[in-house]
Amino acid sequence: MEIPPDQDVSSNIQPLLGDYSKLPPDVHPYIIRLKPENESSKSVQGRGAIYESGIAYNQAFQQKLQQWLQQEGLEDQVLAIGEPTAFPLVALLGTPMVAEKIAALPEVESVVRDRSDIELR
Repeated sequence: MEIPPDQDVSSNIQPLLGDYSKLPPDVHPYIIRLKPENESSKSVQGRGAIYESGIAYNQAFQQKLQQWLQQEGLEDQVLAIGEPTAFPLVALLGTPMVAEKIAALPEVESVVRDRSDIELR
């Protein structure tokens, strides 16, 4: 499907699936953008290896995140963490306080509240 250059498609962009209207008032959906993994090794890999590498990178981060949440006593600030994907993004339902603390982790590029008008570059 080709989109004409003058057509605004931003209104078609939707936040993560789910009904957020029933969340507690202090819990919001966030997108955690991870810092890129070592790009130099990807140049010689095929698509399948890149996909597997992305999944492994995401899983490793999520395991570290869950351990960190337990160590910091913040598990009750997180309602859910999304499934690992091949992309360096993690979906999270949590409080603004925990989102701010996660943003300070060394593996994290940024944390943004999920909205319909969000653009990740």
